[in-house]
Amino acid sequence: MPPDPDPTHHSPVVRVSSHAQIDVPADRASLSLQLSSAARSSPLDAVAELNTQRQAAQAVLDRFAAIIRQTSVGRNTVYETHAGDPASRTGPPQWRAEVGFNLEIADVGGIAALYNELRRLAPEGLGGPYWSLSEDHPAHNQARAAAVRSAVLRAREMAAAAGTEVVSLDWLADSDAGDVGMMAKGMMAGSAGEMDPFGSDLEIEPAPQTVSASVRAQYRIRPVTYGD
Repeated sequence: MPPDPDPTHHSPVVRVSSHAQIDVPADRASLSLQLSSAARSSPLDAVAELNTQRQAAQAVLDRFAAIIRQTSVGRNTVYETHAGDPASRTGPPQWRAEVGFNLEIADVGGIAALYNELRRLAPEGLGGPYWSLSEDHPAHNQARAAAVRSAVLRAREMAAAAGTEVVSLDWLADSDAGDVGMMAKGMMAGSAGEMDPFGSDLEIEPAPQTVSASVRAQYRIRPVTYGD
């Protein structure tokens, strides 16, 4: 029988799993803005007031167009409500009109100025910032690389404890922990802060995002041999 071209083919193996995570500042953010108006006279008056607010909001967004990646605007919603019990429709009627904006921010470094402008325009209707991390952020690869290094170290430690040594890598794979073995946690942060009664601007810093990676690996091992 010819000799086995791969002498490690039948050697014992060690299987390890490893996890790593790193924290990095968010590089994406979004804001939500809800505008609303009310009028007792007619729905047209409520819509007219809402359109005035929309124009003011659009003027702010136009000034900050350089840092806004995408804006989506919903349709105007108009409905009748009552100052008393809304279910029984008691009390004087009034009309309300509402519209919502969703903003995706391209430059998180400039979000504070935009946030403070919108806060002055509609303090009760502003939501966010909601922080996230882009899919191509280097942190994803950095977390995976850290998990791989940890797997190598763990395999060597286990092999040494058994009086063996690592010979070669059989296979390496992501574990089932989100897309490509990674998951970004803390995608949302709460409001940047309560409304300052004096109207002072808020300082906003991107919230840390935790990126994690998990890998599995199998290594070939062999007994340690010592020279004479």
